[in-house]
Amino acid sequence: MQAMSQKTRARQVLLAAVLGAAVVLSTAPTQAQELPTGAARVVKKVQIMVVTGKNEIEYKVGLIVANNAGKVPHP
Repeated sequence: MQAMSQKTRARQVLLAAVLGAAVVLSTAPTQAQELPTGAARVVKKVQIMVVTGKNEIEYKVGLIVANNAGKVPHP
């Protein structure tokens, strides 16, 4: 159980680092900033949503696998 909470904490830290990096990188010139202002904001928002969604899916799949570890046959 403690190993799962360590994995959970590691994912939370990773997500925070990725989101922090996204905020920092948003100040650097990128292709998105070459687009009109409204479009650049939409591109950045979608990029953050993709990273967040992927991390959330991996987390939930990890919980499902951990909760059903005894039911899944191992090769």
